[in-house]
Amino acid sequence: MNSNRYTFLSMLLASGLAAFCIIVFYVNAHWLMKSIVLLLMAASCAALWFFKGKQFFARNTDYAHESLGIHSQLKNLEQVDKFIFTLDADPDSTDNKVSVSDGIAYIPVSNPEHLNKVVIGLMDEYKSKPLFLGLALVCRPAGHADPTSLLTNWLRNILFLQKNLNACIPVNLAIKMPVDFLGENELLEPVWFSHKLNAEVQESNLPKQFESFQQYLASEFIHNQKALQNRHYVHLIETLEYLKQYFESQQNTGWNHINVRTIGILNNAAASSHSPWHKFISNRTGRLNIQYAYIGQENSELHLPQKMIDQDSFYKTNWQLKLVFKLLCVAALALWIAIMCSAYNNAQFLKQIHAHVNEFKNKDKLPESEQQRITNVLYADLNTLKRYQNEGIPSYYGLGLYRAEGLIPTLDKLLEPPKPVVQETPKKIEPVVLTIDSLALFESGQYELKANANKSLINVIKEIEKQPNTQVIIEGHTDNVGNPASNQKLSEQRALAVRDWLVISSNIPASRFATKGYGDTKPIADNTTENGKAQNRRVEIILIPDEVINQK
Repeated sequence: MNSNRYTFLSMLLASGLAAFCIIVFYVNAHWLMKSIVLLLMAASCAALWFFKGKQFFARNTDYAHESLGIHSQLKNLEQVDKFIFTLDADPDSTDNKVSVSDGIAYIPVSNPEHLNKVVIGLMDEYKSKPLFLGLALVCRPAGHADPTSLLTNWLRNILFLQKNLNACIPVNLAIKMPVDFLGENELLEPVWFSHKLNAEVQESNLPKQFESFQQYLASEFIHNQKALQNRHYVHLIETLEYLKQYFESQQNTGWNHINVRTIGILNNAAASSHSPWHKFISNRTGRLNIQYAYIGQENSELHLPQKMIDQDSFYKTNWQLKLVFKLLCVAALALWIAIMCSAYNNAQFLKQIHAHVNEFKNKDKLPESEQQRITNVLYADLNTLKRYQNEGIPSYYGLGLYRAEGLIPTLDKLLEPPKPVVQETPKKIEPVVLTIDSLALFESGQYELKANANKSLINVIKEIEKQPNTQVIIEGHTDNVGNPASNQKLSEQRALAVRDWLVISSNIPASRFATKGYGDTKPIADNTTENGKAQNRRVEIILIPDEVINQK
């Protein structure tokens, strides 16, 4: 299974597992609805894997013949981790031999449409270790009447590869030109120029690079004294001028989006009199019939100079790290969705309880049956909250977002049964009775007050003044000695005598006083004993509150 297919399967399984957990644990819905959604999701994943698998199979069969030979050659190169894919724009080039130079494997790719598949296939072969990748684009502007179509095809697939890998792979541009057109047919060494871009630069400028190459060759031309090489420099500078003008005309086609690190000019390539290069040289030199020397068969092997290559000019990739990153992204997204679901569920739960509380507070004007229903709903909410408190909350309220537990005291207080109204029994107001021994006030058988009677009566005045809202009844009582009629009259006279003294000796109005004589009819002790008789001889001053009188 290649890395793309393995990555897709891993992402599909991870996404399905995340969706399963979210639906089961964090979606507050009926289980029947959840089951239907899970079945639909499983069917969708299976269908997606089926159709995607057919696409993977179709992609693999398209280039199976070309990649089979390349992969069989790479089996003996397990120690190599640097690869340059040679992209030959010549449609007649069919050499698929992998060559190794200075620890770098050069893999030929003759079909632009197979570039992505060959590179991805190589990454699948070496998916257990990081790779250093690069591209070498070979073009022959002097050998084709229309080099633009070939180069554009390569450019499109290079940009597509960069998009698939999400990286800017370094490109080495190898320009194969005919031998010096100035009359010499000596084959000289290729000339390479490296232009290292700043890592932060997102676009390259090919015409500017060709201009820098020209300046470099011009400097070499000034310091070189050999005539043959001088002519060779002129040839190279003219070649670069042509390439500069050509790529200036191609600025808007996407060449500025690839990372061209090195440019090399190689001799001994075929030339055509119908090529734009031929027309350019004819215009520059004034020679209409230019003859190009062609020395032997063109060497198809292309090896970049070791000094032009370092680790910075290769793209390091490890699809496993990318897969881990993608899985972490899926996990983070799933966690975020779970948090959002939990937050929504908690918000709806709190909103529902608050709505029930508001209904309960405003139920007084509703019918009794509706009041009972609202009360039962709030009781159910309280029981649910207490069950969650004792047994744990459901998972769809989890992830630390549950806040409904704080509503338990509020609901307890709302649903607390009202305390019975206790009607206070009015305190029974009892009249105040002041009892004075008759012998302290009167001589035996007399009703006139003694000289020292005021000592006892002054205390009576103080008590009456303390209770202004009372009526004062003065009652006279005697023992059973003597005639009952005489005793009755004596008790009445003694009551009047006490009243008169109280009215005269105080500011208490006479209207508050009433007198009554009972003789010997209300004894409080036994009249057969001297002690009992002494207790029965008395004057009682009764203070009756106005409230008692009004109640009667």
